[in-house]
Amino acid sequence: MKRLGLLLLILLGLSACSQEPPPDIVHWQQAERISETADFIPPAVLPAMLAQPDAWTPIKLPDSLPRQPEVEEAGGMQPTQADVTWWRLTLPETVRAGDDVHFYLPRWQTVGTVAVYADNRMIYRTSGSLLWNSFNRPLWLSLSQGGGGAMPRTVLIRMASEKGAGGALSTAWAGPAQNLMWRYRARTIIQVDLVVWSSVTFLAVGLFSLAVFWARRHEKIYLVFFMLAMLYMLRYLHMTIGELPPPVPDNWFGWITINALAWMTLCIFLFLTWISRHEWPVLEKSLIIGGALVTVATTPIISPHLLTSTTLPYAYGVALLLLAILALIGIRAAHASKSRMAWILALIYGSMPIIGLYDMAFLDYRVNVESIYLRPYPGIGLIVICAGLIYHRYINSLKAVENANALLAQRVAEREAELSQKYEQLRQLEQQHVLEQERQRIMQEMHDGLGSSLISALHVVERGTPEREEIAQVLRDCIDDLKLSLDSLSFSESDLLSLLATLRFRLGSRLQTAGVTLQWNVADVPPLPWLNAQSALHILRILQEVLANIIKHTQASRIAFSTHCDASDVIVQVRDNGHGNFTHTFSTETPSPSGCGLTNIANRAHAIGATGSWEPTDEGGLFTLRLPLKKRAEQQE
Repeated sequence: MKRLGLLLLILLGLSACSQEPPPDIVHWQQAERISETADFIPPAVLPAMLAQPDAWTPIKLPDSLPRQPEVEEAGGMQPTQADVTWWRLTLPETVRAGDDVHFYLPRWQTVGTVAVYADNRMIYRTSGSLLWNSFNRPLWLSLSQGGGGAMPRTVLIRMASEKGAGGALSTAWAGPAQNLMWRYRARTIIQVDLVVWSSVTFLAVGLFSLAVFWARRHEKIYLVFFMLAMLYMLRYLHMTIGELPPPVPDNWFGWITINALAWMTLCIFLFLTWISRHEWPVLEKSLIIGGALVTVATTPIISPHLLTSTTLPYAYGVALLLLAILALIGIRAAHASKSRMAWILALIYGSMPIIGLYDMAFLDYRVNVESIYLRPYPGIGLIVICAGLIYHRYINSLKAVENANALLAQRVAEREAELSQKYEQLRQLEQQHVLEQERQRIMQEMHDGLGSSLISALHVVERGTPEREEIAQVLRDCIDDLKLSLDSLSFSESDLLSLLATLRFRLGSRLQTAGVTLQWNVADVPPLPWLNAQSALHILRILQEVLANIIKHTQASRIAFSTHCDASDVIVQVRDNGHGNFTHTFSTETPSPSGCGLTNIANRAHAIGATGSWEPTDEGGLFTLRLPLKKRAEQQE
């Protein structure tokens, strides 16, 4: 739709141009012409021959002066004299009566200079080089400046051309600015601004493409598009150049222009074959190597007089022949790919040789000079399609990444769900395992503690009629066992002293009943991080068993508890004044001494990683329990 709208705009503009202009506007389609040989620099004073009425020849506009290659060849790039042609345009009275009269010249073309005079006053002259001048820019001049506001009667156009280079002049307009401005602006947009805007836009997109290529070096199509955008700007720079001369000498500027055309042709071919997925590696490498050699060979350093105003048309012809060959190969590649975008690109690429022939005829003044050079516009279409393909490729890459991320996220979610399910199963198994361990521990404690006391009571009853006090003692033992088990279950600190205080509270009355004096010499000791409810019960059972053995077997009257610590252990000692003969050491390495009570003590010491020993003293016996400050590695496992 946008292309259709632009086409309609151009047709409407051409239709308006063909209509009869209003009275205050003059459209010169007739003029008078005179020729001479003079210098390229326009004179400040008009030559006398222009005042001779018989010297002027009536002609029709647009007017063209044919090339004479043999004369141009002799002239070279540094001529001293020029073929000078004057055109005289008479300003009607209806136009001269206006206040803001402007002169509008759609196009002129030559290898040389152009100057415009209002009567005898020069109001414009070109300032660029002879070859690369502002031929493609419409001319817009005010005729109302100077002379006290008086309007000129004639407008003179002086064109100084290289020998044999020829030239051309379009029709001209004069009238009020508000009535002619739209014509000037429309042609400026079509001939100049559209090419400039396209060059800048393509170069910006090309820089983005270069950045993408820098990140994805294996996708060379992005680099080719950047080169294509840059070459388009260089190739058509001569069509947008203004009044200032080129920033480099003419021969270097010509070298840039011609080589940009050749390389742009090659880049489009590479782009077309790559998107068609029908490549010719040998041909592509040969073209790249050959193009590099030609580029180097045609530099002004090696061939200073190769690309001149005389040889440029031939260079364009060679480039056109290369374009025609590559276009045929590109069309074949697009046909093999059966890609619609490749076909569109190939058709536009294939039309460029025909358009190139048209532009060469235009350059040789065989086409109406008021027309326009067509070659930049298929180039715009080609680069737009290439940019669209790059955009499509880029978007597809993003979509592929998004799809991959979505698939990865889906798989991660599935794995998370599976892991959550496995974790829940493991948690349930662990919970069951913990419950089973706790059940076994409670059963063991019931068996070793309360169960043992009940069995002892049963034995007392079975031996005969027990004494009341004996039964009461057995029941007290059962209650003490039960209370110790409950105390260990409610224990939640790592403080050994509070645990020993619980033992003293529970067994103190029992020792007093047995006639045993308890001495408490417990000092402050560091906390034991590993001391939990199960370990606490083991310690209580060990000390309970120690006290029971002392009461039953030593007839001690005094028991002393003491605590202290060294670098690695907290030491709990139980000293008595009885006459027992216990002598045994048990630890994690020797968990099974003889005797049921000692076996229980050894097994419980082994369970918590403790070390216990029972040895005689001068006054009685000494039991030592060494509790590690840090749990040993094998106990942690």
